[in-house]
This record gives sequence, structure tokens and C-alpha cells, in this order.
Amino acid sequence: MISRIKPMSLFWFLVVVTAGVVTISCGPKAQHPLRRLDTPEHHTFTGIRLLNQEKIVDAGREFELALRLDPGYARAHVGIGLVKAYQSDFTGGLDSLKQAEKHVRNDEEKIFIRVGYIRVNTLSHSACLRIGTECKPDDAWLKYSKDAFDEAVLIDPKAAAAYYFMGEAYLTALDLDQAGRMFSRVLDLNGEYVNEADVRLKQVQKIQRAIK
Repeated sequence: MISRIKPMSLFWFLVVVTAGVVTISCGPKAQHPLRRLDTPEHHTFTGIRLLNQEKIVDAGREFELALRLDPGYARAHVGIGLVKAYQSDFTGGLDSLKQAEKHVRNDEEKIFIRVGYIRVNTLSHSACLRIGTECKPDDAWLKYSKDAFDEAVLIDPKAAAAYYFMGEAYLTALDLDQAGRMFSRVLDLNGEYVNEADVRLKQVQKIQRAIK
């Protein structure tokens, strides 16, 4: 004789099974992405992206969140330094980079800090030119940038970010030939900042044609 499940028993069985499926399928999946996003690495990555879009305040907030999660995260200290430099606090920017150096964990972070020095020095000189004050006659800022660049590519000759931002430094110094070489190298590497370097190289070439 074939046993039959009573209608009400079948109903509650389905309710329990359905609830279990919902719990299993929805619970963990809703939590993991949040955990992955709330990391110092992700906040710093987002901060750098915002910084490159010149969304300075938003970038600063991301770097602060990164440091709350890991006060010793070197890249976030660099990010704070760049935010300060964009806000014309160049001494504070350099201090943050020095703080980052105390927490270096690998070669990639060393390069990231060196690139930070290039960017802060370039922003400092660019601000001097922009506000129309008398800038220092020496090229100390460019020398410091070049030293940081040399250290970065000594660690990794394919560090595209170092070439790109050294190109920005040379462009700020109006050394078009050297700027062009740096941007061309970024294109050859075909990695980070390749689109930005392509735009800059075309600008450099346009200026060079105009002054010939």
C-alpha cells in the first residue's frame, strides 16, 4: 500500500525546505561582497581612482577608511600625502610619504612611495606656476623627482606609473623631449596609464610641431 503525505504536512514540508533554500542562497552571498569591499586595499584602490579624477575630498575619505582598518598600510599613507599635496599642503604631503616609508612591506609599496614623491614634487612646482608667484630658480624639485624615478625603475624597470608621472614632471618643467620619451615608454609597456600617456604624448607632439 502506497503511503500518502497529508496535504497540511506537505505544505509545512515545502515551507521548511523553501526557507532553508532562501537562507542558504541569500545569506552568505549578501555578506561576502561587503567584506571584500571593506578592506584597506579596496579603499586605497578606490581612493587613487578618485584622486586621478581630481575628486580630492572623496579620495581622502577612502584613504582614511583604509587607515582605520590598517594604520600601517603604506599605500594609504601615500594617498593621504597626495591629498594634502592637492590641497597645497606640500610639507604635510611629504611627511605622509615619510610615514609610508616606515610601513613598507614589499617592493611594490616601495615603488608606490617613490611615485608618490614624484607626484608631490610635481604638484608643488605646478602650484607655484599656477598662482603666479616667483618660483624657486633652481630645479631641485625636478632632481628629487628624477632621483625617486631612478629608485623606482631600479626596483622594477617596467614600473609604468613611474614613467608616466616622471613624464608629467618633465612636461611641467617644459622638457618636451624627455616627457615624450617617458610617455612613449608607458605605451611600449602597455600596462597602467596607457590611455593617459597616449593623450599626453599627442599633446607633446602637437606642441613640438607648433614650435618648429
